[in-house]
Order: sequence, then structure tokens, then C-alpha cells
Amino acid sequence: MSQRLSRLLGAVLVATLVALFPSVPASAATTKIMIVGDSISQGAEGDYTWRYRFAQHLASSGVAADFVGPWTGTRVLDADHANPMVSHSGAYRPGISFDSANLAQWGWRMDQAKDVIGANVSGHTPDYLLVELGFNDLGWGVSDAPGLISHFETFVANARAAKPNIRIVIGNVPHRTPLDVNPGLPALISQYNALLAARVPQLSTSASPIVLADIDGPFNENTDTYDGLHPNVRGEYVIAKAFADRVSGSFGLGGAYGAIPTSLPAGLTPAAPTSITAVRVADKLKVSWSHSFGATGYQFWKRDVTTGGAWEKGLYEIGADSWTDDWLPAGHRMEYQVRATRGSSWTSPASPTASAVVRPMPDVPNVTVVANPDRPYTLTVRWSAVADAHDYHVYAAPGCDSTVPAPSAFTEQQWGLAGKTSWTQELVFEQCRNYKVVASRWGGHGSLATATTVRAYPYRT
Repeated sequence: MSQRLSRLLGAVLVATLVALFPSVPASAATTKIMIVGDSISQGAEGDYTWRYRFAQHLASSGVAADFVGPWTGTRVLDADHANPMVSHSGAYRPGISFDSANLAQWGWRMDQAKDVIGANVSGHTPDYLLVELGFNDLGWGVSDAPGLISHFETFVANARAAKPNIRIVIGNVPHRTPLDVNPGLPALISQYNALLAARVPQLSTSASPIVLADIDGPFNENTDTYDGLHPNVRGEYVIAKAFADRVSGSFGLGGAYGAIPTSLPAGLTPAAPTSITAVRVADKLKVSWSHSFGATGYQFWKRDVTTGGAWEKGLYEIGADSWTDDWLPAGHRMEYQVRATRGSSWTSPASPTASAVVRPMPDVPNVTVVANPDRPYTLTVRWSAVADAHDYHVYAAPGCDSTVPAPSAFTEQQWGLAGKTSWTQELVFEQCRNYKVVASRWGGHGSLATATTVRAYPYRT
């Protein structure tokens, strides 16, 4: 008998045994595993991921594993916020290579995964589903604890409809460091984890067993994360061990994981962007910078050069390699720097500085000033509206000479006129008075140097 025919008959025999006797360990053949999860499982650019550590462990245990799923990469920040949550093109830590196919996506929830798991099981035919989901359902207020259990039940039913003998390992939800905006989250996670532990044995069957992997117990949100939730290098080992020990203990797939190494690779420290630009887009400024490998966000710093302002950090981190800055004072020169971050564990030095001038306001057209014979000592200034103006400022200066007063001679008389296009000044006792009107947007107004000067004589009727 040829070697090729022998291998073919052997494969058919193993497949037949697995189909007839689901309790036969799948490790007798190539084992197909689909990891289903959220950001904790997908990982960010530069992560090893717990999927890598788990694959390493199976290989060292002699398990021929085939990881399956529609996606292969980590999440990488995009250039223009096109879809900040969905990205599967990110790289792993340089120098590593593994079978990285998966069904894990940043921001994913159980209530989303339940509706597509059937098609993915049908298409990829995994023997095992390793599921890490639920944090986003609870953390974002999409589901309460019982509701999340209900979504998991639907997930199981849809997976089994596609493959009746599917084996499922469900991880519980790890706690994260406290969030002031969601003080009830720790209790909600604990409630769900307790309900899940009670429900899993009830859902398990001999044909399609389900077992629980305890992630929350060994996972320390203070030491095993780079931002209070997402696993750092040590955290990746912790989660991999939780799943590995469960598939080993319950299904005989691979050996026990053993102790987590005490000597670990260093965490990522993304470098500062090496270049940065700022360009005018209408009345905004678009700031773009070179990508920093492994960055999970960027601190955005700016200052108003025109007013001599100090550097100020933005309230939120930027989740892309650019940001369009809005609500800027017209005509002001702005400067920008960014700093790459890796969660809360690392902030890079500052990038170079970019500078640009916000679109200035045009001169106000059709400015006139007239005296009112019925109201002595009053002058009314009128003008035409300027597009995008938020306000108008009226300036005045004395002087009846043929020479127009210098811009420095004008003092502000009125502002806060919003969309009005006229203003009347009373008690003007000078022989003549000169006026300028400038439009403003977000606190920056037009130039007094180029604004039209009009003169009026309040005593003349």
C-alpha cells in the first residue's frame, strides 16, 4: 500500500471515529480551533496576544492545531478615523510567526457574535470554540448580566445548529481597574461571572460539551494589563494558561500549561512620531503625523501662538494618525505636537512641531455710518453680513484730519452683536469719529489694518 493511500485511509478512519464518538480526543487528528473574542483576544499592533502563547503551548505539547477564522491581524490605528474599531491588518510583535486565524474583533460583543457564529462554524468547521466575550456588552450598557447569559445561550444554539458536536470553552469576564464613569461595573461583572458558572454545566451535553475557563480569577488588572483592561505581556500568558489548562483538563488537548515565565519580554514603548504636518481645511486645521508602531493612541497637544498661549493637552486621546482640529480662532497661528501612548503604561516624548494659520476672517463689506437728525449726538454703523461670522466688533478712533488714524488708535466700542448688522452709539460729542467693523469666528477676528474706515460727524444733520 502506498504511503499516500495509507495516510488517506488513516485520516478517514480518524474522522469517522470523531464523528461517531465525540468523546474521542480531537488531538488524534489535526484539531481545528476558532478563537472568538473582542479586543482582549484580537490584540493591538505589536502584541504577542494570548492566542500566540496558546498556539505555542499546543505546538510544544505535540498538538497539531489548525486555527481557523476569517481574520488574521491585530488592530492598528488607521490614518483618518475611517472605522476606528474595525481593523485586522495590524502586525504582531516583530520576529514572531504563528497560525493567527481567528474570529476576534476590537469592540465586539456577545450580542453581535451570536448572529454570525453559525455561518462561521459552517464555513470553517472548527472542533473547538474558545470564546472570550462579554466585557463590552456589560461595560457599554448593552446588556445586563441575565441578558448577557441569554445572548450566550443563543450563541451556543447557533453554533450547535451549524455543528452539533462542537466543543465550547467559554471564558468569564475579567475585572478592570475602576472607571469613575461606570462605578457599578465591578458588581455587574461579578454577577455575570456567577451566573455563567452556574449556567455552563446546564448547557453542556455529551455530544457538545461546554466548559468554563476562569480568566477573572488569576488575571490581575493592576499588573497584567497596559491600560487597566487589555493584557500586557504577562497578561497574555495568564489568559493563555486559563484556556490551555481547561482544554487539557477537560478534553485532553495538550498538557498542563505550567508556570508563567518569570522572565518576560519588555512591554512596548512606541516612539514619538518622526514627522507632523498641519494644513488648513476650510476653517479647521487637519493635523497628521507619521505612524508610531504599537501606539494605542496619541496625546494631542496644541498652543495658540497668536495669543502667546501655553501648551495644552487635549481631553481625549486620538485613536488615529490624524486629527482635524475645530472651533479655532480665525486668523490665529496654532502649533501642534503629539505623543504616542501605549494605554496608560507609556507615553513617548513629543513629536516635532507643526504650525498653521487658521483661515482669517474677510474684511466686512459695505460699512457705513450716519447721523440721525432726530437723535442728536448719535451715530449708527451699518454693514453687510460675513459668511461664518459668529460676531462683529466695532472699533472707533477720533480724528478729523485727512489722514486716516492708524489701527493702533482705534479702541473697541462694542462686541457681542452676534448676527446683527448695525449698531448705534449714543452720546458722541466729538466733532467727528472714525469707525472700523471686523467680523470674528471662535474669538479670532479680522484685521484692523485692512478693515474699511468710515467717518461721521455727529453734530451734522
